[in-house]
Amino acid sequence: MAILLIWDELPDPRDPDAPRGKRCTVMLYEECLAHIVQRHISRHDGPWREWLTQELCDRLIQWYYGESDLDNETLQKLNQLFGGALRESLSRPLVLLTHLGASRHAWIAILPTGAIFVLRSKFSDSRAHLVTCYYPDRPNLHPPHRRWRHIAHTYLWRYAPIREQGGARRFFMPENEKIRFVQPENWGFDMSARPPVWRGALPDWPAAKKLSPKTKQHRIKLRQRRWTLPDSLEDSENSKHTTTTK
Repeated sequence: MAILLIWDELPDPRDPDAPRGKRCTVMLYEECLAHIVQRHISRHDGPWREWLTQELCDRLIQWYYGESDLDNETLQKLNQLFGGALRESLSRPLVLLTHLGASRHAWIAILPTGAIFVLRSKFSDSRAHLVTCYYPDRPNLHPPHRRWRHIAHTYLWRYAPIREQGGARRFFMPENEKIRFVQPENWGFDMSARPPVWRGALPDWPAAKKLSPKTKQHRIKLRQRRWTLPDSLEDSENSKHTTTTK
């Protein structure tokens, strides 16, 4: 399989001290990119053009259908956008690790855009390879800067056990060692509680905030009266309604 892109010196989410600690290398294979283009980008199943730009999406689709080659400019743009989003996710980190068996891990890395990268690695190998990238669960229903929060909630519902506590149903940390929320505080878990419980306070993500442009707040302009009475006339009018108590 031909390797298209390599990203070195990324934080390794398997390290308990992530994002500090060990580094890893992630590779993008040609077959993986073809899968992403064919199954997702060409089917317009998410706001790809919002993230990758219309021009890059068109180039990737033309490449998949054999109408053009992957030139250096296209690869550099893809390297910038995919690589930047991956580094941002692993540096936060907002990653879910699952044990696949046979000494293999699957990584689910949530990106600031609301898309996810799925990667696979071996336990003892510092390298990982990208498997796919897609937008889960109708991202267009949410503003760009909040999509990642919605996706985080989706995976909490899928992997975090729910139990009763204090008359309410709450998420708790998985007891299954095959599932791990990397840096649980970033997922909204209160690690000072025993057992750790989800409080829902996901820290802000500056990289995601940039995705929704600020809208101008219009000031409310009070409507002016058409006629303005002289002060003396207003005083005389007010005096008519004044009653004297004897």
